[in-house]
Amino acid sequence: MKPQKLAPTPYGYVDEDKVFEVDNTMRVCIRHNKHLVVINKFTGEIIKDFGITEPLPSNPVKLDRNGNVMSPEEYPGYTVRYDINNISSFKTTWTVPDIPEVTEPYGLFYIWNGLSYGVFQPVLSWGYHGPKYEISNWATVDGVHYFYSSYEDVNPGEELTGIVTFMGMVDDLWAYNTSFEGYPELDLEIMSDKEAATLVECFESYTQDMRQVPSSLFCAMREINVTLTEGAILPDELNWYVTGEGLPTPSGKNTVIVDKSPTNGEIDFYFH
Repeated sequence: MKPQKLAPTPYGYVDEDKVFEVDNTMRVCIRHNKHLVVINKFTGEIIKDFGITEPLPSNPVKLDRNGNVMSPEEYPGYTVRYDINNISSFKTTWTVPDIPEVTEPYGLFYIWNGLSYGVFQPVLSWGYHGPKYEISNWATVDGVHYFYSSYEDVNPGEELTGIVTFMGMVDDLWAYNTSFEGYPELDLEIMSDKEAATLVECFESYTQDMRQVPSSLFCAMREINVTLTEGAILPDELNWYVTGEGLPTPSGKNTVIVDKSPTNGEIDFYFH
């Protein structure tokens, strides 16, 4: 049996035939009976029908670009999360960092904010389509199928604002939009049978060569702003929980919680 080809995603390397591009005329929808479809959001026409899909434990293989398996201790990156329900919107601004010192061969890494451990995430990537920065929106609603919008090239120094927005209940499903401010053509709409909870900020790397991560000292995930649905009470502080093995940085710094504010917070991810 021929081994399944793996594709890089912000969820790890996964089976290539489980990764799908959708455009901003489409909506990914998983119904309460676990029937997964992609529909035209204007006409309701079913564009692709995946049938009944049972969510599986998601345990993507962590590989570097050369196909070497990365143990958890070797997985260099940062994940910061805060558990909360009734999310109306989650917004973060960051600046595209400087390119890595080494671009040939190039590494692979992602920087993103998202909900539900990354179920919905606006993603800045390096190395997905070569040695360059790009943005795209990603989502998975079952941990089996992975959807992404088209890509747009961006450059170091550009400001990005990633937003995940709860659009309301539609046919007893939670409707969300994952987006980058100023890039409506990349919007990715999802209708889920579950509420998206938990805020996440992440630097996700698939290289162990420190010359293949951004040459900037750090990336500030700033202007972190959370709004909740009507009647829900926003806490005074977001007491973030930090995970990840971190990087062997000369500064000795990894994840620095600069400001726990739920309306203008900041988390810095150090690369050096």
